[in-house]
Amino acid sequence: MAALVVASCSIAATGSEPVHAEAAPKSVDTWAWCGVHPDDPAALTAARSMAVYSGVDATFGPCKEGDPGYTAAFPLDRYVSPELYRRLVVINRDVGMQTVVYDSRIWSADPAVRTAAKVFWRSYYEDIAAWDMGDEFDPRYSEWSILIERTNIVLDDVTLDSDVQPYTNHLGFAVEDAIADVPGSTRMLSFDSYGDDGGESIARSIDSRVQTLMCAVNTYDISPLSPSPEIPTPASIRDTTTRLVDAGCDMILTFGGTQVYGQTFLGPKSTGFGPLSIVDGNGEPTQRATASLESTGYSSYRPVRPARLLETRPGLATIDGLSNSIGVLLAGSTTVLQVAGRAGIRTDASSVVLNLTATNSGLSGFVTAYPCSAARPNVAQLNYAAGATVATTAVVKLAANGSVCLYNLTGTDLIVDVAGFYPSAATTFVALQPARLLETRRGAGLTTVDGSFVGIGLRGANSISQLTVAGRAGVPYGATSATMSVTVTNASQPGFVTAYPCGQSIPPTASVNFPAGAAVTTNAVVSGIAANGWVCFFTSADVDLIVDVNGFSPSGASFVALSPQRVLDSRTEPKPKPRPATNVFQAIRELQVAGVGGVPIDATAVVINVTVTDSTTAGYLTVFPCGTARPNTSSLNFNAGETVSNLAVATVGARGSVCFFSPADPNYVIDITAVHP
Repeated sequence: MAALVVASCSIAATGSEPVHAEAAPKSVDTWAWCGVHPDDPAALTAARSMAVYSGVDATFGPCKEGDPGYTAAFPLDRYVSPELYRRLVVINRDVGMQTVVYDSRIWSADPAVRTAAKVFWRSYYEDIAAWDMGDEFDPRYSEWSILIERTNIVLDDVTLDSDVQPYTNHLGFAVEDAIADVPGSTRMLSFDSYGDDGGESIARSIDSRVQTLMCAVNTYDISPLSPSPEIPTPASIRDTTTRLVDAGCDMILTFGGTQVYGQTFLGPKSTGFGPLSIVDGNGEPTQRATASLESTGYSSYRPVRPARLLETRPGLATIDGLSNSIGVLLAGSTTVLQVAGRAGIRTDASSVVLNLTATNSGLSGFVTAYPCSAARPNVAQLNYAAGATVATTAVVKLAANGSVCLYNLTGTDLIVDVAGFYPSAATTFVALQPARLLETRRGAGLTTVDGSFVGIGLRGANSISQLTVAGRAGVPYGATSATMSVTVTNASQPGFVTAYPCGQSIPPTASVNFPAGAAVTTNAVVSGIAANGWVCFFTSADVDLIVDVNGFSPSGASFVALSPQRVLDSRTEPKPKPRPATNVFQAIRELQVAGVGGVPIDATAVVINVTVTDSTTAGYLTVFPCGTARPNTSSLNFNAGETVSNLAVATVGARGSVCFFSPADPNYVIDITAVHP
């Protein structure tokens, strides 16, 4: 049995020096080569998949055979007619992307032809990312002078009218010639490199001389003569992109937006999508989509408008009328809840963020949430006392059919709200079968997943307990953070627990607040993991501690576990007046989170620990993105005078803020613990 290291340490709940947050990863924009073909039945779906699930900001043309009767200018025949490009521009615009447009008229020597092109495109200028000048010109041949001539014509005429810059992609050996010869190359330069280090050394050598450097992620050998052509994988995409961004690349060109040139290494040319694409034959995202998004520093987590999926109490509604008013759940029962396909959760979602609430129970008990395809684990995400209304957040892996199983020890009403999901093959977060990592209590049947860290007794007041997380229950070494359920019981006096990566200072925040006595208190916790695989737990009072792990973020994931920081403590402000439920405007509090405490200005969602205290009446709290209608959900429930905490994965509103609604008058204490860029 491994020993749990306990170090004595005194700390006050307030007054500690703040801990600086970890820096969020560099986020870069992505263009996809190729784009969809407007005539493909899956075109709109594929474009939306590229925009939403791959993070693509602009696409090139369809990279298919040209239109019948249309002959593109030198050097390649894959460019389609302006009419077809215009249809592509509309499709991309409708899903939030721009288009890199090829139209040979814009560099015509005839001013009248250029004028006609400008008139043709003028109402679409804001939807065009760049003018495509051609691809992979070779400075050793006469085509190089053609590129220079084209670029000068466009810059002197069409760019002045459109404010859209010319663009060409260069082979690695041509970048120095491009910087020297091609106008505008020091403002923006794009290149790709086959083999070797994928272009990393080239990027480092020219980064300081180029304002915006675009680097192509070429993770496969395109030569049909290669004896062993390399097929791109999520791992190769992530590795190459990460190295290129670290080398100074400001934008990424991902090859394989749709099937490159309409062909694969596995067969002849095709009009569909294929294994080299970030979309499949139906236009849905593939594993490459998530990898492309994650590797450019953006999170694959997808928030949805908070929605109720299960409501056992009579007369109360769910988002779609399903799993509604089914009555008190019997003791020892398991409820199968369909999640995928409801409330905006994709049918191929791998895991979801749920808020579980138990109420109207005659006896104390607990709830375990887990994928229905697996055996029920020996864990609990929610503990409740008789007659109490208690809520907690859980990140739960879904079964293949998109369901979650909910086991309740004693009879209770149960409410389940959903906040977001992770798509299939997501790399921001890997959901696990929940497993117990720490059980300090002694007794028959009490154990952990591997028999370590069990039965070791109360954690002392003002002590730090070091728990090995990596290398256990499926959490790999190198994982950057873990999502856990932390349960406190047998407390001698009220207090709090703070989780954080070992080796750092104890942050002036709380992960779990608990009362004195035999009450069982649970909260979800996201903590960074130290390099040695440890997570530390500071306990302010004598307590038994139980820790269950639910998932982790792998190395290189865009999800960032920050050094926990307190961003709001309303106890330092004048006590608010009671807020009647009818006065909704006064009952909503807005908190700016974007740009605060290490949160990027364009963050998608933040992980916050929300604590309410000092309320004179019982009530509930709803967390939601500011600027949207308040949803019919709750994030935590409390009685008068109670101090209650719950973790929330909160969507950031359009103003960069998160809103809190309560019909009661609590004080708020808000800690930011992690961020989804």
